[in-house]
Amino acid sequence: EETSQRRKMAGLREMARARASVAMMQDELVKQNKLLEEQDAIAKERLEKMVADQQEAETKQRDGEKLSATLEKDKKEIETRKKEAEEELAKAEPALEAARSAVRGITRRELDEVRSMRNPPLPVRRTLECVEILLGVLSPTSSYVAPSWEDVRKLTRRGDFIATVVDFAPSQLDRKAATFVKERYLKPSETTLRELTKGAQRSDPDAKPVEALDKEAVYKASKACGPLMAWAESQIDYAEIERKVEPLREEVEQLEKEQAETRVKVDALNAELEQLAKSVASYKDEYAVAVRNAERIKADMEKGKAKAERADRLLVNLADEQARWDDEAKNFSERMALVVPDALRAAAIIAYAGKLIDKDRHRLCDKVNEVLYKLALSPECKEISNFHT
Repeated sequence: EETSQRRKMAGLREMARARASVAMMQDELVKQNKLLEEQDAIAKERLEKMVADQQEAETKQRDGEKLSATLEKDKKEIETRKKEAEEELAKAEPALEAARSAVRGITRRELDEVRSMRNPPLPVRRTLECVEILLGVLSPTSSYVAPSWEDVRKLTRRGDFIATVVDFAPSQLDRKAATFVKERYLKPSETTLRELTKGAQRSDPDAKPVEALDKEAVYKASKACGPLMAWAESQIDYAEIERKVEPLREEVEQLEKEQAETRVKVDALNAELEQLAKSVASYKDEYAVAVRNAERIKADMEKGKAKAERADRLLVNLADEQARWDDEAKNFSERMALVVPDALRAAAIIAYAGKLIDKDRHRLCDKVNEVLYKLALSPECKEISNFHT
């Protein structure tokens, strides 16, 4: 019986350990479930960010494509506008260069001839006037009286006169001066010519009528003044074309500015797209890791859950047996406590009660109970009175 009892006690201990193990497994399942929720939340967050960045990248890519198309369109527009401006200027460029070359070809002798004139022909005088007005030496005036010849020929006496004329650029030309020369010298109206004639005749009643400058007449009057008149005409023509193409140039500048701004935007968008691509790739990796972790946790939970359920079913099935073993374990110590006194009672009865009558047997039993009681071996002596039977 003691061996049986030891086995039962061992079984009870195993059941207790199994119950504790089931409790631990259930706690672990709770923790695993929490981890699973966390991984699911991480996966959801990464997926949302990935989708958001992907959508943003697609939007920016569309914007980038539009900007690139605009950039290409602006580039073609700039090229077209530049070509138009260059073609317009190219028309006047040969005449301007030819006139400069002709001025360079003026000899010292031809120039000295003009310098030495005391009363020059009107074409010579008016040619030098318009040249000096264009150079800014003489100022346009509302008066129809011509400047004095002495003032006009001062510039021709300078050693750098030819160089000054040749180096003068149309961009230096004052618009007011150009208009004045055109209206007074190159293409004057009849009214203007009459007023100019009146002005000339105030100082010289015999002065000839003033006429518009004519190349042939100027060349005939002075070999030096012919090229100078051609120079004046080419300067005004080129300046007028420059003014005409100025809006084109401004438009080209504006287009180039917009193109530069667009290029900056395109570069910025490309940089953002590159960063978004890296971000999306990173989110994809993190999402994949989170999903793998969630799957692993789910698998572990399934295994743990199955194991816990099997252990729990086993414990349920052994519940009745455990209750019986618990009761037996509780009574076992009481039964073991009676083994020694019961053995002594039995030995005394076997040894002495055989020859005694019933009355004496009872007295023997009482005496044995009394001795056992004194020895603390019989807590309940009255229960032992029937041993003689």
